[in-house]
Amino acid sequence: MTRRLAPRAAARPLAALLIALTLGVAGPAAAQTRASVRVSPTRVAVGGRVAYTLTLRGAPGRAFPTPPATAGLRAVQASPTSDATLQVNGDIQRELTWTFEAVRPGPARIGPFRVDLGGGRELSIQAASVTVTGSASPNPQAARGRAAPPTARAPGERADLFARIELSAERVVVGQQVVAEVVLYFDPDLQPRQTLAAGSWDAPGFWREELDVASTVPHPVTLGGRAFEAVTLARLALFPTRAGRLMLPPMRFAVDFLRVDPFGIDPNDPFAPFFAPFSGGLEEVEVEAPATSLDVTALPPGAPAGFSGAVGQFTMQAAPVSQAASVGEPVVVEITVAGTGNVATLGAPALATPRGADAFPPRDEADIDRTGDRVRGRRTFRYTLVPQVPGSLDVPPAVWTFFDPETGIYQTLGTDSTRVAVSGVAVPASGPSPAGPAADLIAEASWSRRGLPVGVLWGVLGTGLALPAVALGAVAAVRSRRRAATADTPENRRRHALARAEARLAEIRAAAEARTLAGPDACAAAERAVHAFLSDRFGIASAGLDRTALAAALDAAAVPGAARVLAVLAALDVGQFAPALA
Repeated sequence: MTRRLAPRAAARPLAALLIALTLGVAGPAAAQTRASVRVSPTRVAVGGRVAYTLTLRGAPGRAFPTPPATAGLRAVQASPTSDATLQVNGDIQRELTWTFEAVRPGPARIGPFRVDLGGGRELSIQAASVTVTGSASPNPQAARGRAAPPTARAPGERADLFARIELSAERVVVGQQVVAEVVLYFDPDLQPRQTLAAGSWDAPGFWREELDVASTVPHPVTLGGRAFEAVTLARLALFPTRAGRLMLPPMRFAVDFLRVDPFGIDPNDPFAPFFAPFSGGLEEVEVEAPATSLDVTALPPGAPAGFSGAVGQFTMQAAPVSQAASVGEPVVVEITVAGTGNVATLGAPALATPRGADAFPPRDEADIDRTGDRVRGRRTFRYTLVPQVPGSLDVPPAVWTFFDPETGIYQTLGTDSTRVAVSGVAVPASGPSPAGPAADLIAEASWSRRGLPVGVLWGVLGTGLALPAVALGAVAAVRSRRRAATADTPENRRRHALARAEARLAEIRAAAEARTLAGPDACAAAERAVHAFLSDRFGIASAGLDRTALAAALDAAAVPGAARVLAVLAALDVGQFAPALA
């Protein structure tokens, strides 16, 4: 990971001139000024600190001599702790950060206020809310949302160039998101040019996601009464997977920097690196951010039965479901869970199987956003229900539970129930009926069952396919008494349809037992063999027909054992779309 650090713009005459020129050119576009605010954290104890960041895009605004008005908070200092102006894709962007300290428990707010854009124009900024909990901590530093770096140096650490891993919180629960920022601090006489991560980094006990670093512009800070410049090298979203005191190992970076010679060229000259051999030159050093730790507590007891470990703030929404369907036609139920947290590991909402339908495991896809101050996104789950009988198919509500660390409680979300009108002819029921053993297999199988011998499944399916052959004894007699015809005619295909189907099925069974053909693929191949048999023997183009249309075609062709054929095809569908059974 290589990052080029932007030069400090506050004291560079040339950079200031470029910004002034840019503002002059972009004057007409200032009317399109946009503003956004970011508060971190939004929940803090008394004595803790809150960072409030205002981003202006399109126009930088004027000076900000005083911080925004607050309630329940007080400003740590009168001027912004960070004020950076840069140009992004031809657009002026200014980012200001104030730091506030919580003074009393209860709701608190920052703003509202107005930004003077010049020329008699103003921009209204809405208020931001913060929740202050508890009382003042005996250790004010421990109560802060983001701990300041210690002033004491690690053994062998430089006084003018060092790094720290800073956490957005020092105590979280299992699964709660915590952001770790790796910040480089350096003396104002140093000018870092780029950084490169040295070696790999792993954090046992955490699921991690790398966040984008929005700005590489250094900003001034004061540590232990000494002035430094600071810049963020990396940002990571960490999700602890177990309770206890978890350690974050150190991170190492190779840093190229220019030491400014006060007797050399102008240190504010952006072309200083070209004259480095004559004013101190570029140096490369390895900087290590020391290890740090995080206290992780277990989730509170009393989790609802459907809780699968999701921690964060989420919402759930269901897409509209088709109001009408036919027997055997899939009904898709789409449910989306969105919010802030570990979207990559979210479990599926619980959706009970409605009566009169087959249900298949949900398929899901995730859309994760790593560009903000924390990981957020959405995960969409698609459930497939196949109605087996006509009438009303009542799709029950989907239920999903998560733990909200902001409120400290479990929350359960639910969707509305849906009624689907199903038309068509009912699929023959399973059990001790003429449907045969293949249909019994569907009714009695457990969706979570694993390890079912492949040979048993194909033996059952083979038996189910052979049953119609028994009713077609004439075809079997012809197959055993006549030699195979070489001409590919409809008559010969009809005459030898059963032999071809059985030979193909035997090949599929052998390949499945030899593990050269996977279960779902074997079921798909067997289904094609059955459809080929129906086409060759009875002239039915069955491939692509739903169950209602196929049942009607079998009846029209007077196929013996039509119910058993439907049951065999249903079992093959299960083998393709329910891998646990296969």
